[in-house]
This record gives sequence, C-alpha cells and structure tokens, in this order.
Amino acid sequence: MARVSFLCLGLALVVGCKPQPLMLPVDGRVMIDGRPAAGVEVQFHRTGPQPPHTATPATTDAEGRFTMVTSNSRGILAGDYTVVFSQWAMPNGGPVPPDAKPGEVGARQLLPQRYQSVEERVHTVTVSPNETHFEFVLQSH
Repeated sequence: MARVSFLCLGLALVVGCKPQPLMLPVDGRVMIDGRPAAGVEVQFHRTGPQPPHTATPATTDAEGRFTMVTSNSRGILAGDYTVVFSQWAMPNGGPVPPDAKPGEVGARQLLPQRYQSVEERVHTVTVSPNETHFEFVLQSH
C-alpha cells in the first residue's frame, strides 16, 4: 500500500511540475490625434515562430489606458505581436450598447482600416520582462 501511495505521489509531482508559460502584465495607453482615446478596443495578435496566441481584447478607459488579460489572468505571453485597434460609435456619436455587436446595431468604425488589419502590421511590439508598457499614437484620418 505504501508503494502505491509513493508511486501516486511521484506521478502527481511529475505531472504537476510542468512549467506554466510566463504571463507578463501588459498595459499601455492609446492616443488619437494627440488626445487620450476612450473606448478603443486594443488586441494583441502573436506573430513569428512562436505558437499562435491572441489576448482577450482590452478597451481603453477615459484616459486612454488599457490592461491586457488572457483567460482570466492578468497579462499575456512574451513574444512578438501585431497590435490592432478599433473604435465604434453609434450614428449619434454615442457608445455601442454593452453586449451589442457593432455591425448589428448600426454602429460605424471611427478608425482607419490600417489600424484594424493584422496584415498591415502598422503597430508591432515585442513583449518581454523588460517591455510591458506600450504607448500607441494613432491618427483619425
């Protein structure tokens, strides 16, 4: 019986000792035309030879600040990313209602297409233990 318990404990340690990927606390600020940009969706798409990884989109606050999260944990994996942005508004200029899909409620995109495209790679960053805060300057035209 003691042998079985010791074997189970050893197996649990081996299985449980798998290193978890390093999640880095990434935050930043988005400016549009020199002003803090509220309500901008920021999304990091991992590029390069690393396994694909896309963080949950973050939305900027009134100061243009955002914090990235992935699967309920603060931060994202280290690596190279293309960062894309979108900002939607209702025809009257107001925000899109919570939980509504912009295209289904008549909202319009306020940012140029180049900021929404992963392929255009307008903004690329490398997330590392030494680089976790990013400032993005966008133009509305």
